[in-house]
Amino acid sequence: ILSPKNSEEVAALAPGLPPSLAALALPKAALDAPAADALRAAIANLPGLTSLNLAGAALAEPGGAAAMLFSPQLAPFALVRLDLSDASGCASAAAASALGGWLVRAPHLREARLSGLGLGHVGAQQLAAGMLATALPAGSLAALQCLELGANSIASPGAAAALGAALARCCPALTRLD
Repeated sequence: ILSPKNSEEVAALAPGLPPSLAALALPKAALDAPAADALRAAIANLPGLTSLNLAGAALAEPGGAAAMLFSPQLAPFALVRLDLSDASGCASAAAASALGGWLVRAPHLREARLSGLGLGHVGAQQLAAGMLATALPAGSLAALQCLELGANSIASPGAAAALGAALARCCPALTRLD
């Protein structure tokens, strides 16, 4: 587990990550837009990355660090596990939509921990919209078995229905939803 705490440290670390890296853990790291862009560029050069842990990370909302990090141009093909639990900066409409679009481009993803992001009903609807907005075929998240969405205050029937429709279309192997 690496422990850079501020954006400058993350931005400095990212370009030097070895291409053979399989797991990257940056819990509680602070990421502004330039650091998120540097990390996105580094991840694009990690073809064997199977685990990404940004639990508790602070993704700066001004500048859209989360939307930049989860850019549709970055396809995390090898990713098996994603942990964004309690990360801040993922609840805006743009960030949630970008995350949804990014998730469906991860065909091997088996576990996604998205609890405590503060999505609310708008963020949940945008997460679902991002998942459904891609031109990928149904079942694009075919490997996803576990999705944690707890502590996101998704109480609106419309948001729950939108998220349910996205999960039904994209996640045929889902066996655990928290």
